[in-house]
Amino acid sequence: MSINVDFINGYLEAMRCLNMGPNHGCYFSIVLLEHRGNLSNTLKQHFGTLVDSKGKHYDGDLWHINPVQITVEKFTQIISEWFFKLSYSPTIHKENNIWGIRGFIDALAPVKLNSCYLYEIHISPPISYATRWCDLVIIYQNEHYLIHFDFDS
Repeated sequence: MSINVDFINGYLEAMRCLNMGPNHGCYFSIVLLEHRGNLSNTLKQHFGTLVDSKGKHYDGDLWHINPVQITVEKFTQIISEWFFKLSYSPTIHKENNIWGIRGFIDALAPVKLNSCYLYEIHISPPISYATRWCDLVIIYQNEHYLIHFDFDS
């Protein structure tokens, strides 16, 4: 079973809207990556398709990509930070924080996160990418999903 990318992008769009502020923007998305044999090549191909403000592509090798494997708990913590801990994030009571991301985690249920490889992707982009960003990868069977968060002021 696969992740319903359209449904999750709708969820992420709602969370993005809740995190917008008068002096900044943010972007949250998930994409199914084209598998290129291994994680490194898959990420190089993806980042190599991104363009700068002038429409120029930069080879994936120039992004200095470093995937770091993380636990489900760390994955959940990162999601929570992007949903509820930005400058203009919606307020949520501390004791309810985990429930605030429950819908998102439930939408990922078809891939059983405990059975997935999860990565936080550290990059040094060759272009102006965002003020702050986070890229996460979920690998389930041979499907690679990239969750992207960014914040620009």
